[in-house]
Amino acid sequence: MQKNLVSKVYPSQNAENIVLMPSIRIVFTESMKVDSLNENTIFLQKVNGEVIKLSYLYENITKTLELIPTSPLDQNTSYTLYVKKGAVGPISIVQTEHDRLSSFTFRTQAETPSSAEAIMPSGVVVEASNGYISVSWNSVGQRTKVSLRSSEDDIAKYIWPSNSDYAIQSTENKIDIPQKINPGSYYIWIKHELDKGEEPSSSTYIKKSIVIEEEPPIPLPTNPFNLNIVRTYPENNSIAKNLDKLAVVFSEDINLSSISHEDLQILDADTDEFMAELFEIKSYEYTIPLTETPQKTLRIIPQFEFEAGKTYKLILSKNIHSSANPAVNLGESKTIQFTKIWEHFFASIESIRTILGNFSSSFDDVQISKVIAELSQQLYARFLGNTTSDSAKWKDSGIPYYVVEYIKYKTAYMLVLNLVVKDTVGQSENIKLGDLQVEESASRSSELVDLLGLLKEEMEKWETPLESSAKAVTFAKMSSSIRASSNEYGATYPDHMTRVPFNELGG
Repeated sequence: MQKNLVSKVYPSQNAENIVLMPSIRIVFTESMKVDSLNENTIFLQKVNGEVIKLSYLYENITKTLELIPTSPLDQNTSYTLYVKKGAVGPISIVQTEHDRLSSFTFRTQAETPSSAEAIMPSGVVVEASNGYISVSWNSVGQRTKVSLRSSEDDIAKYIWPSNSDYAIQSTENKIDIPQKINPGSYYIWIKHELDKGEEPSSSTYIKKSIVIEEEPPIPLPTNPFNLNIVRTYPENNSIAKNLDKLAVVFSEDINLSSISHEDLQILDADTDEFMAELFEIKSYEYTIPLTETPQKTLRIIPQFEFEAGKTYKLILSKNIHSSANPAVNLGESKTIQFTKIWEHFFASIESIRTILGNFSSSFDDVQISKVIAELSQQLYARFLGNTTSDSAKWKDSGIPYYVVEYIKYKTAYMLVLNLVVKDTVGQSENIKLGDLQVEESASRSSELVDLLGLLKEEMEKWETPLESSAKAVTFAKMSSSIRASSNEYGATYPDHMTRVPFNELGG
């Protein structure tokens, strides 16, 4: 089968003023066979016909091939990137061939930048999705410092990382901020760092603005002849953190005083409603603040503590009706199911879905959450034991960065492993999880195992600081004598990310 396998290309067609050492990227529509991505299938050619030598690096999770010239390109010169078609071109892991000869031309910058400009990050792209921010840039292999701040002023508050004495560094060309950012306007601060002894000691910050929008509510299905539920908190099938108050918004005003305990119940999710009525299983206690006038919003104050990790359901009787017309009611009982977030929960559901890509639809939020919670609890117990004196250290932004990254990739790994096992049960294929190989596998199984291997590699990057940190009894404050290649316990961070004292980075 043949189709267009190229989704995006950087630099884009007819781009101008491209740096002399660009990071050329091709984003494919499918996961690709790595051995089909080489100088014979994809190459860069100078305007005079000279083929430029490139290094090839493929990232399967994002389906992105990165091409980096082994030496600087010529100034003010046109280059064309070619992607061949058919059997002599790139091929996906499900044997799809590229259906056309694709070409993309760009022109390099006319002048050589100054030494200060040369280390300025180029091609900085800041993107936000569902409150999570991703930052990418062109240069690879150069230490790059990234932070999120409240403004572009020098006294701007650090949003991430929360401790302004330290900065996240990456020698790759992308970093994902591991925490969900509240709606508002922010600035990404980014700059490259030179090795010690080189001048200048650091580059000027590039500051990119980013706005996190309010997430619009998802409207519930409505019936024009009935009273309808417009929105609820928590939402149906959601993971909720704060359950001090519950709320239901109706399409019309209702008399709050007319709602009885038979009209509204809070039960364990596994409680059968028929059995609850038969054996008179009572609802958890709650109160409803009353108002003098009818309201569209029903507020519910639970009179009990929700149990972490437990799923509940809020049941609304069909008898709840409009204050203007009692005949306009819900028509049928409505159930909103939700789970109280686990006590230790060190990664976001959205970050796991981003890693899993197309496979994320195989799991609901509760399935993903249970794996995150299990791993978070294991690591919490491993680091802090049963003592409570240090429990505040691992709250929200105080969670070590490498812990978050490890849990993200370990969660994704375990979920994908579950899919692989399901796909291979009852089939003739033999899967070897130790070396991540599948014999005679179907295309889906093959793609899953490829992803499994990549996730294992990412997970292993974070195991060294994790193993070293686990040996510490309490959190030790990092001293200024610890170099950029070590964490607060003296263990090296992975090659692609180090955390260093802020003042050593020229900040």
